[in-house]
Amino acid sequence: MGAMIGRIVAWVRLNLTMVICGSVAAVSVVAIVLGMLLPDVQASLQKDKSVYDSLKTAAGSAINEAVIEKHRQMQQDVRRRLQRYIAEASRTRDYVPVHPEVFPAVRPDRQNAPFEFRETVRRKQRDLLELLKAKDRPTDEEVRDYENKLKADAKKEERLRGGGIPAPGMPVMPGEGLLDRGAAPVRGRLPADGMGGAIDRSRTLLEIPAEQLIRENPASGLAVMIARSIYCYASPASLVPQPVLTEQGQPSLESMWRSQVSIWVQEDVIGALAQFNAAVADALPEDQRWVGHLPVKHLVGFTISSMQLAPAGGAAGGAAAVGGEPGGRMSGGGVSGNPGEVTGFIKRTRQPDIDVVRFQLDLVVEAPRLIEVLEVIAAAGFYTPTRVTYAEVPPNLTLTDYVYGPAPVIRTQVSYEGCLLRSKYARWIPAQLSGDTSGMGVPGGSGAPGGVGPGGGGGRFQPPPSRVPRGARPDRGDDS
Repeated sequence: MGAMIGRIVAWVRLNLTMVICGSVAAVSVVAIVLGMLLPDVQASLQKDKSVYDSLKTAAGSAINEAVIEKHRQMQQDVRRRLQRYIAEASRTRDYVPVHPEVFPAVRPDRQNAPFEFRETVRRKQRDLLELLKAKDRPTDEEVRDYENKLKADAKKEERLRGGGIPAPGMPVMPGEGLLDRGAAPVRGRLPADGMGGAIDRSRTLLEIPAEQLIRENPASGLAVMIARSIYCYASPASLVPQPVLTEQGQPSLESMWRSQVSIWVQEDVIGALAQFNAAVADALPEDQRWVGHLPVKHLVGFTISSMQLAPAGGAAGGAAAVGGEPGGRMSGGGVSGNPGEVTGFIKRTRQPDIDVVRFQLDLVVEAPRLIEVLEVIAAAGFYTPTRVTYAEVPPNLTLTDYVYGPAPVIRTQVSYEGCLLRSKYARWIPAQLSGDTSGMGVPGGSGAPGGVGPGGGGGRFQPPPSRVPRGARPDRGDDS
């Protein structure tokens, strides 16, 4: 083998020039062939090099650095707001049941506790009205009783005067600020039977002094007297209907729990409205601290359209709501499967740490202060308005029924989504709930805002119905 290699090396040395020239020729032939077969190789290589260079540039410095920085700031803002919300949530009140012996389960030795819970709910409704300093308009029976009292007082005064002419009607109450004199004139007449001289029906109601309306018409006098003693109009029919008050026998645990959650929501919302009215009243002169000068005039109705409540330790986010889908979202948008409920763009269902309650408010408020009213409700908890509608309330020129004062007022209907932090009442949650998502009081039904029953507004945008003053009839524009 060694001798063979030696002979090859010797031959190469002797023929070195020929070997070199042959190698060069072979390489040249290969290059010529490749050049003929791949004429665009150089162009492709150049293109790839350009792409490679651009990628190296992008890796070194971002072309849209300003946009990226803006998004970084937005993310930081979201984190800060989240931390603020968490801090605010930690400061919200802990919810306590009105009767702790029924939650999370009725104590074995307190089997009468559900009946006591029913009576406690009834008292709580009265407390909510007292919190608002509220009362309803005078009833027909109250007006008759008031008129009879005035007649009796007038006769007594006449006897005491020895047959002299008695002063008509009730003592004159201040009427300044009760009517908006900029409203359109309305012709009309008021009664005169036994209550002094008739009001001249050739004059418009706006031309009749408010003091005379109060003195001549018992319905006006009593309505003004009630208005000056309250901060807001409301009645038991204005509150969320409570099935525990009407169902037969012992209330079920779930019925009591749904009632309890509705009371917590009402305490938040009505408490916020009451505080707002009280704060405004404190800044007014003492003679103006009544409903006619306060922003929230009338709680017409309060209904809950859906309650998505999970049991203790339940998989809250996994169950779908009525018409909904798993994972905490309602399918679709706008209106849910519950009548009258507006989900808007929120579409949120219950989560592992949140129960969701959707409700509607029907209010009469001063028109310029609607935004303030919405803000104070939102500040009372995690309550988001999803829809707001409103309509003008015509002036009450007869000063009967609801006396809202001189400022322009509107009737507004607001749909809300409330998120309740379960950590605030976790110890009271029952272990078993059916998953029913229905509400308490369907809008448009009997006794609901816009409905036909007690407390109903009589129509979607109509103001609370007023009664024709006793003995009054509308003027047809002539003197007949």
